[in-house]
Amino acid sequence: MEEKRHTEQKILDVIEKNRSRVAVGFILLLVGSIGLLYSVLSGKTRSTQTGSEINIEVPTPSDVRVRYLDGALVPTGEEDLAPFAVMVENYPDAWPLSGVSKAQVVIEAPVEGGITRFMLLIDPVTDVSEIGPIRSARPYYVEYADSWHAFYTHVGGSPEGLSLIQTKDNLIDIDQFRYGNTFWRSILRFAPHNVYTSMELLRDFVTTNGIGDKRTPLGWQFSPHEPDTSLGNIDRIEIPYGGIYDVTWEYDAKENHFVRYQNGRMQEDKDGAVVTAKNVIVMETEAEVLDSVGRLKLRTTGKGDAIGFQNGEQYQIEWQRYEDEMIQFRADEGQYTLLPGTTWVEILTDEKATVTLRDDS
Repeated sequence: MEEKRHTEQKILDVIEKNRSRVAVGFILLLVGSIGLLYSVLSGKTRSTQTGSEINIEVPTPSDVRVRYLDGALVPTGEEDLAPFAVMVENYPDAWPLSGVSKAQVVIEAPVEGGITRFMLLIDPVTDVSEIGPIRSARPYYVEYADSWHAFYTHVGGSPEGLSLIQTKDNLIDIDQFRYGNTFWRSILRFAPHNVYTSMELLRDFVTTNGIGDKRTPLGWQFSPHEPDTSLGNIDRIEIPYGGIYDVTWEYDAKENHFVRYQNGRMQEDKDGAVVTAKNVIVMETEAEVLDSVGRLKLRTTGKGDAIGFQNGEQYQIEWQRYEDEMIQFRADEGQYTLLPGTTWVEILTDEKATVTLRDDS
């Protein structure tokens, strides 16, 4: 009897770690059958019976891997495939945006006119039916996309950005001006705020052009998969991009994640999905104005100050990046460890973020 209880507890632990892939009804079936519990532990949980029997396949630890973009546990098979790096604008005429909440990593930085722009990094097996509106390339985003060996997805670009793309061997360029069939223009929006794509179209681009599996370097380190625990007393993070582009991340202690607000409103995709993040990282760097239009050049190499936010706490860290390599975040004890989940990187050039603590008195 003691061995039986021990076995039941072990399989419940396995199920808990893989609960998103196991149906509730099947969990009840497993708990009620000790013979099947032993099969799960041995990795032999297959059923080929027909009729009223349920065909089953229970994941074991060997069936999953840690996804390189966000540390999520996902099925093995598509090991470390390069992401799609999609440029999405943030101009008011483009709101509400599409696909932002589905990205595993988002990098936000200023462009000309005090406007910010996003680069969404999306795992190639993620399904997103609409992403956009998509806008043009900028040189610092090209640098980041190249370091991920990404499929860089955009609509044209600044002269410096387009020239830089031609020098990057690790990057696959998907420009709407050249590959129009990979995009569409919505009749519900005015140009230039109406260009969209989808993950299905982007995957078709890869297949049609015979690119095959493209790998990305392993970069960030994630903490083990453990129950979420709120540790700190952060209430909100304020990112001073200016005017309607000011961003606030409000901490939800119950869900242990940050909820994004912009222009005083909770940010939602067009489909109603709320934009959240497990990790928020604020980077400080320098900017240089390149031309009369006000286009910028941001320093993407070297080192700089950064603040990491997770679990309701803040950590003074440092960012560093060498040419053609991924950006890294360092803490005093070594590499800064992220929580499994979405990461937003907020790049500031002349202001500092402010943090408000929760008053629990």
